[in-house]
Amino acid sequence: YGKWASADGTGIILADGTLAAYAPGLIHGTVVIPEGAVALADNLFERDSDLREVVLPEGLTKIGDYAFWHQPYLEQVTLSSTVSEVGRHVFGYCTALARFLGANSMIRGERSLVDAKGALVAVAGAGLTDYTVPPEASVIGSGVLVGLEQLQSITFTGVLQNLFSDSISDCRKLEFFYGTGATEDHHGLVLFDDYLVMATPVLPREYTVPDGVRRIFWSVFMDNTGTEQLVIPDAVYYIGNYCFSGMSNLRTLQLPASLQELGAQAFRYCRKLEHMYVRSTVPPTYTQETESSFIGHSGLAVHVPEGTEMYYKSATGWADYARYLQPTAYEDLPATGVYHSTDFSWDGVVSVLQTATEGAGINVVLMGDAFSDRQMANGVYDSVMKHMAETLFQEEPFASYRKLFNVYAVYVVSPSEGYGDKGQALGTWFGEDTEVGGDDSACMAYALKAIPQDAMDNALLVVAMNSARFGGTCSMYAATHGDYGAGMGLAYLPIYHLDSDFDNALCHEAIGHGFAKLADEYASLEGEIPAAKKKEITDRVPYGWWKNVDLTGSAQEVKWSAFLQDARYQNSGLGCFEGAYDYKKGVWRPTEQSLMRYTFGGFNAPSRLAIWYKLHRLAYGTSWKYNYEDFVTYDAVNRKNTQSTSSRALTPLPAPRVLPTGWKQVWTKEGGRRQHREQQHRQPAHYVPVADEETASLQ
Repeated sequence: YGKWASADGTGIILADGTLAAYAPGLIHGTVVIPEGAVALADNLFERDSDLREVVLPEGLTKIGDYAFWHQPYLEQVTLSSTVSEVGRHVFGYCTALARFLGANSMIRGERSLVDAKGALVAVAGAGLTDYTVPPEASVIGSGVLVGLEQLQSITFTGVLQNLFSDSISDCRKLEFFYGTGATEDHHGLVLFDDYLVMATPVLPREYTVPDGVRRIFWSVFMDNTGTEQLVIPDAVYYIGNYCFSGMSNLRTLQLPASLQELGAQAFRYCRKLEHMYVRSTVPPTYTQETESSFIGHSGLAVHVPEGTEMYYKSATGWADYARYLQPTAYEDLPATGVYHSTDFSWDGVVSVLQTATEGAGINVVLMGDAFSDRQMANGVYDSVMKHMAETLFQEEPFASYRKLFNVYAVYVVSPSEGYGDKGQALGTWFGEDTEVGGDDSACMAYALKAIPQDAMDNALLVVAMNSARFGGTCSMYAATHGDYGAGMGLAYLPIYHLDSDFDNALCHEAIGHGFAKLADEYASLEGEIPAAKKKEITDRVPYGWWKNVDLTGSAQEVKWSAFLQDARYQNSGLGCFEGAYDYKKGVWRPTEQSLMRYTFGGFNAPSRLAIWYKLHRLAYGTSWKYNYEDFVTYDAVNRKNTQSTSSRALTPLPAPRVLPTGWKQVWTKEGGRRQHREQQHRQPAHYVPVADEETASLQ
């Protein structure tokens, strides 16, 4: 009763329309949600009751997380046409739920709900043994298929772009995946060409991950109790957190030779593990984090390559297993802590990933550093190059104008693999925090194997560093012509985990800085932007640089004033926000959030215009004439969503290196020395393990 009671007295409806509570004594049989409710609160009907049917009224738009979680007698839900948002784990462990009814556009064949964004958000799974994901679903939502006791197979019919790690869990009889993304043995699900994101709970007693997998996501084999022997192929270089956790009957595990990073708590509760074959000659990055993840016992043997024991004994995480280490002769692996290349036949080979089908062709040259010959042979290098290319063309405006680009991958074989030793062909290095860099002239030498010198001034070069660290820095070379941000851009990025964080950093550095010559919208330094920095901005404005920052906060005078006066952009979060170019005062940015500030969330409208403008000028030259309305017509695809309110942000990346000269000056100065080095690094390096520090060397 009282102010917040619903008209029928069954629930409490808050001022914002959220049904925050429902009288427990009325939860039996059929429950009709009271009129006036706009949303159902999280956990509203969580846990056991005699609830068997729910009717959601017109006007209700949102169902909160876990709203009907663990309602074992719930059989059907009738949705009004207005329900459009379904939270996480809403119908988890509703094992009797058999149908969705009503006139709601999300309903697919009574068994599935797919929202307007293409996410599968709920499944009525009672009695299901075989489930087919609707073709409209490109994302599998959190907790959608949970606790379905009879489920044996899932068929994916559409193009799957993502799924949550907890989307399919506690389905103890699930044995097969079919359709798009399924592995050849039907026990795994692969996204992004090489990322094993899920394995079926039912696996053979002896199981080998299929070829073609390069990365394994978090928790893929977690809580599998039937597999006793597991082999991960040598091509895999990343394994996520909790991957083998809870494999209570696992006795033998083989880890790959190319493994660079092993997630935290990987072996938690693997109490029966007897033999772990660790084939990597360089200890993979590994942090246990908790005592429960340590599995040492008297019967355990951790087999590492002969000659690498000293490296494993001193490596974080692996040092805890020091007394279990056993040197093992892997005849196909070198007995050293760092792998050194011997086959340089790959070096300098150019792979054409894409050719422009329209316009003059905008050149993007991709390459990598600290990659070895074996990583060329086993496909790791290819997968990184292809991942970078696809990531660039998932971001607007690159996505819509992909046809205008030439994309090349140049093979660069380094003398040593990774950063455990000297011998990176492109001289890449790690500075403070997230700063990275390399030998720009070396990168130019390799880029010139793919494109001619007269194309370099407008080229975008991207270097992937073979390390699981996070970072990124861009060298921005000066322009002496044009109003579109001319000047070569050279972005360096460690490959991190090749996940969304890396993808966002790549687009920030390569597209934002390297291609469009956009400024950082960070504002971490106190006080007014100094005069020297103001001059750095104003000197390059005539050449089309820094179109996303301004030294005025006047809505009528700022560079993006046209957007502020355009009603079509009223929901885009645009304005004049003080703080950018790393200073909190005296410089303004267009939005609170953007890819150039928080390293996520896409480019804001002024940044998209800068990119759009440049790619048209490069593709069509002076014959192309700029028209604001043409951009607005294209940009409709980006105006569909209002400005994000998320505040998530990665560690800020360092400011780009703004070079005072064009690339040719650096190339002319360093070119002769670079050619000499290029020949030098082709000679294989051999590690000489000697006790005398004065004579220890790379020969």
